[in-house]
Amino acid sequence: MFTDRITKTGSYAYNDVRSVVLRKAFALLGVSVIAAIATGYFSLITGFINPTYSLVAFLLVFAGTFFIPSLGDTPAGYASVVGVGALLGYAVVPTVAMYISIQGAAVVINALFATGAIFISLAAYAIITKRDFTKIGGILFVVILSAVVVGLLNAFLIKSSFLSLALAYVVALVSCGLILYRLSVAVNTGLLSVTQLALGLLIDVYNLFISLLRIFGNRN
Repeated sequence: MFTDRITKTGSYAYNDVRSVVLRKAFALLGVSVIAAIATGYFSLITGFINPTYSLVAFLLVFAGTFFIPSLGDTPAGYASVVGVGALLGYAVVPTVAMYISIQGAAVVINALFATGAIFISLAAYAIITKRDFTKIGGILFVVILSAVVVGLLNAFLIKSSFLSLALAYVVALVSCGLILYRLSVAVNTGLLSVTQLALGLLIDVYNLFISLLRIFGNRN
Protein backbone atom coordinates (compact mmCIF):
# COMPACT_ATOMS: atom_id res chain seq x y z
CA MET A 1 0.00 0.00 0.00
CA PHE A 2 2.84 2.33 0.88
CA THR A 3 4.56 1.36 -2.37
CA ASP A 4 1.40 2.14 -4.35
CA ARG A 5 1.24 5.54 -2.72
CA ILE A 6 4.84 6.28 -3.70
CA THR A 7 4.15 5.12 -7.27
CA LYS A 8 1.09 7.33 -7.57
CA THR A 9 2.96 10.30 -6.11
CA GLY A 10 5.79 9.78 -8.59
CA SER A 11 3.31 9.49 -11.45
CA TYR A 12 1.59 12.73 -10.47
CA ALA A 13 4.94 14.53 -10.20
CA TYR A 14 5.98 13.22 -13.62
CA ASN A 15 2.71 14.39 -15.15
CA ASP A 16 3.15 17.79 -13.53
CA VAL A 17 6.60 18.11 -15.09
CA ARG A 18 5.22 17.28 -18.53
CA SER A 19 2.39 19.77 -18.06
CA VAL A 20 4.89 22.49 -17.19
CA VAL A 21 6.96 21.65 -20.27
CA LEU A 22 3.87 21.86 -22.49
CA ARG A 23 2.74 25.19 -21.01
CA LYS A 24 6.19 26.74 -21.35
CA ALA A 25 6.64 25.35 -24.86
CA PHE A 26 3.29 26.76 -26.00
CA ALA A 27 4.11 30.13 -24.45
CA LEU A 28 7.50 30.18 -26.16
CA LEU A 29 5.90 29.11 -29.43
CA GLY A 30 3.33 31.90 -29.12
CA VAL A 31 6.01 34.54 -28.56
CA SER A 32 8.02 33.17 -31.50
CA VAL A 33 5.00 33.25 -33.82
CA ILE A 34 4.29 36.84 -32.75
CA ALA A 35 7.92 37.70 -33.51
CA ALA A 36 7.58 36.10 -36.95
CA ILE A 37 4.37 37.97 -37.77
CA ALA A 38 5.75 41.27 -36.46
CA THR A 39 8.99 40.93 -38.43
CA GLY A 40 7.16 39.96 -41.60
CA TYR A 41 4.63 42.76 -41.27
CA PHE A 42 7.31 45.36 -40.56
CA SER A 43 9.31 44.22 -43.59
CA LEU A 44 6.23 44.43 -45.81
CA ILE A 45 5.11 47.91 -44.75
CA THR A 46 8.66 49.31 -44.95
CA GLY A 47 9.42 47.62 -48.25
CA PHE A 48 12.47 45.89 -46.80
CA ILE A 49 12.15 42.88 -49.10
CA ASN A 50 15.29 41.24 -50.39
CA PRO A 51 15.30 37.62 -51.61
CA THR A 52 19.02 37.30 -50.91
CA TYR A 53 18.63 38.44 -47.31
CA SER A 54 15.64 36.13 -46.93
CA LEU A 55 17.76 33.20 -48.15
CA VAL A 56 20.43 34.11 -45.60
CA ALA A 57 17.76 34.21 -42.89
CA PHE A 58 16.53 30.77 -43.91
CA LEU A 59 20.07 29.36 -43.86
CA LEU A 60 20.58 30.80 -40.38
CA VAL A 61 17.40 29.07 -39.26
CA PHE A 62 18.61 25.80 -40.77
CA ALA A 63 21.92 26.11 -38.92
CA GLY A 64 20.13 27.08 -35.72
CA THR A 65 18.07 23.90 -35.65
CA PHE A 66 21.30 21.96 -35.03
CA PHE A 67 22.79 23.95 -32.15
CA ILE A 68 19.79 25.55 -30.40
CA PRO A 69 18.65 22.28 -28.73
CA SER A 70 22.09 22.05 -27.09
CA LEU A 71 21.39 25.33 -25.28
CA GLY A 72 18.69 23.57 -23.29
CA ASP A 73 15.99 25.33 -21.32
CA THR A 74 18.05 28.42 -20.64
CA PRO A 75 17.40 32.11 -21.35
CA ALA A 76 19.77 31.81 -24.32
CA GLY A 77 17.81 28.82 -25.61
CA TYR A 78 14.48 30.62 -25.28
CA ALA A 79 15.85 33.78 -26.92
CA SER A 80 17.27 31.71 -29.78
CA VAL A 81 13.87 30.15 -30.50
CA VAL A 82 12.28 33.60 -30.60
CA GLY A 83 15.11 34.69 -32.89
CA VAL A 84 14.33 31.78 -35.21
CA GLY A 85 10.73 32.99 -35.28
CA ALA A 86 11.85 36.46 -36.34
CA LEU A 87 14.15 35.04 -39.02
CA LEU A 88 11.37 32.84 -40.40
CA GLY A 89 9.09 35.86 -40.49
CA TYR A 90 11.61 37.66 -42.66
CA ALA A 91 12.46 34.60 -44.76
CA VAL A 92 8.84 34.21 -45.86
CA VAL A 93 8.38 37.89 -46.81
CA PRO A 94 9.22 37.56 -50.55
CA THR A 95 6.72 34.70 -50.92
CA VAL A 96 4.02 36.56 -49.00
CA ALA A 97 4.66 39.74 -50.98
CA MET A 98 4.30 37.83 -54.24
CA TYR A 99 0.91 36.40 -53.27
CA ILE A 100 -0.30 39.77 -52.00
CA SER A 101 0.70 41.50 -55.24
CA ILE A 102 -1.10 38.89 -57.36
CA GLN A 103 -4.12 37.90 -55.29
CA GLY A 104 -4.35 40.36 -52.44
CA ALA A 105 -3.88 40.00 -48.70
CA ALA A 106 -6.94 37.77 -48.24
CA VAL A 107 -5.13 34.61 -49.36
CA VAL A 108 -2.35 35.22 -46.82
CA ILE A 109 -4.81 35.94 -44.01
CA ASN A 110 -6.81 32.82 -44.86
CA ALA A 111 -3.68 30.67 -44.81
CA LEU A 112 -2.62 32.22 -41.50
CA PHE A 113 -5.97 31.59 -39.80
CA ALA A 114 -6.20 28.09 -41.26
CA THR A 115 -2.75 27.31 -39.89
CA GLY A 116 -3.78 28.50 -36.44
CA ALA A 117 -7.04 26.56 -36.49
CA ILE A 118 -5.35 23.34 -37.62
CA PHE A 119 -2.60 23.63 -35.03
CA ILE A 120 -5.00 24.28 -32.16
CA SER A 121 -7.18 21.34 -33.24
CA LEU A 122 -4.22 18.96 -33.51
CA ALA A 123 -2.74 20.11 -30.21
CA ALA A 124 -6.05 19.69 -28.41
CA TYR A 125 -6.52 16.22 -29.87
CA ALA A 126 -3.00 15.07 -28.97
CA ILE A 127 -3.15 16.40 -25.42
CA ILE A 128 -6.72 15.40 -24.56
CA THR A 129 -6.68 11.90 -26.05
CA LYS A 130 -2.99 11.19 -25.24
CA ARG A 131 -2.99 8.89 -28.24
CA ASP A 132 0.43 7.47 -29.09
CA PHE A 133 1.73 8.91 -32.37
CA THR A 134 5.40 8.22 -31.62
CA LYS A 135 5.45 5.23 -33.98
CA ILE A 136 4.84 7.38 -37.06
CA GLY A 137 8.17 9.19 -36.70
CA GLY A 138 10.01 6.81 -39.04
CA ILE A 139 7.31 7.04 -41.69
CA LEU A 140 7.31 10.83 -41.55
CA PHE A 141 11.11 10.90 -41.91
CA VAL A 142 10.96 8.77 -45.06
CA VAL A 143 8.20 10.94 -46.53
CA ILE A 144 10.17 14.11 -45.78
CA LEU A 145 13.28 12.80 -47.53
CA SER A 146 11.21 11.69 -50.51
CA ALA A 147 9.48 15.07 -50.70
CA VAL A 148 12.83 16.88 -50.62
CA VAL A 149 14.23 14.74 -53.44
CA VAL A 150 11.09 15.14 -55.57
CA GLY A 151 11.01 18.87 -54.83
CA LEU A 152 14.60 19.33 -56.01
CA LEU A 153 13.96 17.30 -59.15
CA ASN A 154 10.85 19.34 -59.86
CA ALA A 155 12.64 22.64 -59.28
CA PHE A 156 15.57 21.93 -61.59
CA LEU A 157 14.37 19.31 -64.08
CA ILE A 158 10.66 18.54 -64.19
CA LYS A 159 9.28 22.02 -63.44
CA SER A 160 5.67 20.86 -63.13
CA SER A 161 3.13 23.17 -61.47
CA PHE A 162 0.88 20.18 -60.77
CA LEU A 163 3.69 18.34 -58.99
CA SER A 164 4.50 21.48 -57.03
CA LEU A 165 0.90 21.68 -55.83
CA ALA A 166 0.91 17.97 -54.96
CA LEU A 167 4.05 18.49 -52.89
CA ALA A 168 2.33 21.34 -51.05
CA TYR A 169 -0.42 18.93 -49.99
CA VAL A 170 2.18 16.36 -48.94
CA VAL A 171 4.13 18.88 -46.88
CA ALA A 172 0.92 20.10 -45.24
CA LEU A 173 0.00 16.55 -44.24
CA VAL A 174 3.52 15.79 -43.04
CA SER A 175 3.54 19.00 -40.98
CA CYS A 176 0.31 17.92 -39.31
CA GLY A 177 1.82 14.51 -38.66
CA LEU A 178 4.93 16.05 -37.13
CA ILE A 179 2.84 18.25 -34.83
CA LEU A 180 1.01 15.17 -33.57
CA TYR A 181 4.28 13.25 -33.28
CA ARG A 182 6.11 15.92 -31.26
CA LEU A 183 3.19 16.51 -28.92
CA SER A 184 2.74 12.77 -28.48
CA VAL A 185 6.40 12.42 -27.50
CA ALA A 186 6.04 15.31 -25.05
CA VAL A 187 2.79 14.02 -23.53
CA ASN A 188 3.55 10.30 -23.39
CA THR A 189 7.30 10.19 -22.82
CA GLY A 190 8.41 13.61 -21.58
CA LEU A 191 11.65 13.27 -23.53
CA LEU A 192 11.54 16.72 -25.13
CA SER A 193 12.72 19.90 -23.46
CA VAL A 194 10.83 23.17 -23.72
CA THR A 195 13.30 24.49 -26.29
CA GLN A 196 13.22 21.32 -28.41
CA LEU A 197 9.43 21.15 -28.44
CA ALA A 198 8.87 24.84 -29.17
CA LEU A 199 11.51 24.92 -31.92
CA GLY A 200 10.15 21.79 -33.60
CA LEU A 201 6.57 23.03 -33.47
CA LEU A 202 7.64 26.42 -34.81
CA ILE A 203 9.23 24.81 -37.87
CA ASP A 204 6.15 22.62 -38.37
CA VAL A 205 3.80 25.61 -38.18
CA TYR A 206 5.97 27.53 -40.66
CA ASN A 207 5.94 24.65 -43.16
CA LEU A 208 2.19 24.20 -42.70
CA PHE A 209 1.59 27.91 -43.36
CA ILE A 210 3.73 27.92 -46.52
CA SER A 211 1.98 24.82 -47.84
CA LEU A 212 -1.49 26.21 -47.16
CA LEU A 213 -0.50 29.50 -48.78
CA ARG A 214 0.48 27.66 -51.96
CA ILE A 215 -2.69 25.56 -51.87
CA PHE A 216 -4.99 28.54 -51.31
CA GLY A 217 -3.08 30.60 -53.86
CA ASN A 218 -3.47 27.93 -56.51
CA ARG A 219 -7.16 27.53 -55.72
CA ASN A 220 -7.78 31.24 -56.21
